[in-house]
Amino acid sequence: MNAADFSQLLVVLASNDNQARAQAEQMLENLKVNDLPKFMILLVSELADETKPNHLRQLAGLQLKNVLESRDPQKKALLEHQWMRQDEETKTQIRNKVLLTLHSSAIEARKTAAQVLAEFASVDLVNNQWLNVIDAILKNISEPQSVFGIQSSLMAIGFLCDMCRAPALKHNTNQILTAVIQGMRETTNNDIKLAATEALVNCLVFVQENFERDSERNYIMETVCQSTQSPDARIRRVAFECLVKIGYLYYDKLKPYMEAIFTITTKALTDPNEHEDVQLQAIEFWTSLAETEAIILEEMEIAQENNITPDRECYNIISQALSPLVNLMTQCLVRQSEYQEDGDMCVSNYASNCIAAMALVTGESIVNEIMPFVSNNINNQDWHFKEAATLAFSAILDGPRQGDRMNDLINRAMPFLLAHVSDPVLLVKDTSVFALGRIAEFHPDPLIDHHLENVLKALSVAVNDEARICSKACWTILHIAEALSPEGGDEKQTYPLSPYFKTLAEMLLASTLREDSSEYNLRINAYEALSALVHSAARDTFEILDMIVAELLNRLEHTLTLPQTEEVCLIQGLMCGSLQVAARKLEFRIVKHADRIMTFLLKIFDSKSVNVHEEAFLAVGAVASALSQDFDRYMPHFLPFLLRGLQTYQYEQICVVSVNIIGDLCIALREKLFNYTDAIMEQLLKNLQTNELHRNVKPNIIASFGDIALAIGARFEKYLAFAGNVLIQACEAQVDTSSEEMVSYLNLLRENVLEAYIGILLGFKKENPQAFIPYVDPLLSFVKVVFEDPNTDQEVFKNAVSIVGDLANVYEMKIKHSLQHEFIKNMIEDACNSQDQETKQRGNKAKKSLKKISLF
Repeated sequence: MNAADFSQLLVVLASNDNQARAQAEQMLENLKVNDLPKFMILLVSELADETKPNHLRQLAGLQLKNVLESRDPQKKALLEHQWMRQDEETKTQIRNKVLLTLHSSAIEARKTAAQVLAEFASVDLVNNQWLNVIDAILKNISEPQSVFGIQSSLMAIGFLCDMCRAPALKHNTNQILTAVIQGMRETTNNDIKLAATEALVNCLVFVQENFERDSERNYIMETVCQSTQSPDARIRRVAFECLVKIGYLYYDKLKPYMEAIFTITTKALTDPNEHEDVQLQAIEFWTSLAETEAIILEEMEIAQENNITPDRECYNIISQALSPLVNLMTQCLVRQSEYQEDGDMCVSNYASNCIAAMALVTGESIVNEIMPFVSNNINNQDWHFKEAATLAFSAILDGPRQGDRMNDLINRAMPFLLAHVSDPVLLVKDTSVFALGRIAEFHPDPLIDHHLENVLKALSVAVNDEARICSKACWTILHIAEALSPEGGDEKQTYPLSPYFKTLAEMLLASTLREDSSEYNLRINAYEALSALVHSAARDTFEILDMIVAELLNRLEHTLTLPQTEEVCLIQGLMCGSLQVAARKLEFRIVKHADRIMTFLLKIFDSKSVNVHEEAFLAVGAVASALSQDFDRYMPHFLPFLLRGLQTYQYEQICVVSVNIIGDLCIALREKLFNYTDAIMEQLLKNLQTNELHRNVKPNIIASFGDIALAIGARFEKYLAFAGNVLIQACEAQVDTSSEEMVSYLNLLRENVLEAYIGILLGFKKENPQAFIPYVDPLLSFVKVVFEDPNTDQEVFKNAVSIVGDLANVYEMKIKHSLQHEFIKNMIEDACNSQDQETKQRGNKAKKSLKKISLF
């Protein structure tokens, strides 16, 4: 294919002719697969050609960028490998033409070139290639050939810093920062200033050392603050974005600048002529700061519990500025429009989020500041103030602790909220129902104790309103039901929702069938509320639960006759979710529906729409748990689908759920599972051996060995050699301890290895404990490694303590010599002295077992 033909292909690709465009896409794909170097050269030539239409140059650049771009990590790695295998001449030609295009007079071309440069350079730099690219970009700024080159080079810096963490970038931090700050300060060209300010947003993560030096930090902060006063609203917005990012990256350095920042943000928010997108970032600064302080306070609390020094100190900036901040945000709340929605990017929504974030970090203190505004305006004749007061009250509810004070405020507010559910203004109704939901979520006692009947009456009106109101009403019912759910499975004969249970269920089921149920998450909220209602049910509602299950099954049966569209699969998944909850609630009483449930679930598994399989597997697990060994009659039919689920490597979550179902089957079937374990264990072995399956699934598979051993007992000896070998290999696993992700994975792996050992040991305990003896010493060596590893987390440690206690309990004096190690004594003492109650209990239990053999 020559250049002219290629150009014509791009013309077709940009056309509105769907058929011709599809053909062009296929031809481009064929060229990319068959001759990638030529494909890239043709694209970069098109991008660099000043005679070509700008939209086609941009299209060519985006196609070139896609050569390396993918959200799938495995595919991304493959694409990067393909690029690195290209010959140097090809790579040099592409790099040079991209650099040349940075000077294009067409913004579409030079901006796209900056994106392409960042995509390719981020791969090259990590592989120690194209190391002069940063110098080339910086030279465009320090020795400019054109203003276009300055702008696009600053863009390239920003894109590159956002994408890449290569050492070469870190080594050039000072030069990059100098170029960026120079671009923000020393030019009258606003496009360049904007590009520089955007670049700074992405560079900030690299400038820790610069922020440690007072003079450099002051200069950066001065530049950013000055930029918030730029005549150009675009620059002001991005400058505030810089402040937001500085707030959470360099919180400990903020204090000296807070007075200036407060003045700047106040000016932006009170200026009637300021652009809204600038004001949103001004609010976001305070929201982000509040969230950062909440995180720090949580870290400090955890550190205190563990008697260690926290990494960071909270300076209580939000608390110190609380009164003026609340005043500022409540002024913003009244700037709403009647038909705005929750997700709209508008000042009132951002202000509400900010108040909620401040409530989390200030707790009781915000109540005193916000309540005068709420009390004065909750029944205001001007709907703007009425809605703002309601929203302000809703926003603080997650902050203050439950107690008499909040109960009193809620009791006083409730008559207004209930009345406003029928307000003529849509937004007032919407926010009032939202407030009821927030009360149910965070302070349910006053609602349930004093207002339940009136609240449910109001919600029965709301579910017949517009979709957005109905959706929030369902969400509120969900939180009421969750607040009344039995703790620890302690079923009650009756409960506060019993008189309303049938009506609520009918309301929710009807809501799922509304013509507009696909809007505002209505159908999802209605089914999730139904599931919560079922989960909360007392025994005197079980006849109604039978009716609910029958209705769900009728609906599910109907969907199986429909084309399996995405929407139908979503509905099936929601119904499977509700059936799962019903099965766990009704337990053995679900037996009358079991045949229909399993028939329909097996039909779902037989379809090619894997999107619903996860929920269907969970429903099967619930039915198995409910029926116990009676589930065996379904196993010959279900087993092929279980094995297929385990083989679905490309869908990680389905694999995880399939493995977890094995645990349900172990508990339900117990020794009857042995009829199926050959096939299950064979597939689990394949899963452990394949590289196609994500590593995160494999710890669950290892843990399932313990579940299977507990179920089938001594007959697990058939698989012990294979399982034991897998466990020993897993014990030897090592990772890069500088990577938090890998350390977390290692802990997950070790936790599940120990779970498996515990299950296998206890499985052999009654009939053949001798079979496990060869694994005792290797296991204790592993426990020693775990105990001495500073990266071991609490869950792994607890399991290590448990397995030592179980070994002592099962074998007693037979393995006393193996348990006679100083590290075991130290580990058990540490567990007994732990602040974590479960760890302490396991430590005491293990100590008791060791005392029996005179080891304590």
